[in-house]
Amino acid sequence: MDSGALLLAIILAGFIGTPILAIYSLREWSTARPENFPAWRNALGVSSLYTILCSWLLVVILTVLRFINESWRYLLTERMNIALIGLAVGTIAGCIALKGFARALAIIAAVLFFLLALLASLWLPGDLI
Repeated sequence: MDSGALLLAIILAGFIGTPILAIYSLREWSTARPENFPAWRNALGVSSLYTILCSWLLVVILTVLRFINESWRYLLTERMNIALIGLAVGTIAGCIALKGFARALAIIAAVLFFLLALLASLWLPGDLI
């Protein structure tokens, strides 16, 4: 398998798998939520999942705008790109607050989003292309 096919597989997994896994993690969390679980852990885990979904939507919108009009490629600057990658790392840490299968799904979704944000830094900013 060459490196181009591997990058394409990671990008497709990030675009398709991230929201699916995050939604399944939210669903699993809502059905199997333990009663003695602290409220701050619930809030941290669920807010991390919503952060993943909103950030994923931002990357999708910026990617679509980037390919619609070439002059819009400067919407995501290098500073915003570093902030997006930092946010992805923070969501990985926040997803650890969940428990059970919801935690596993959330961490996989967060890692996929991290890889997507890292690879999006190659095609979204206008100065790097």
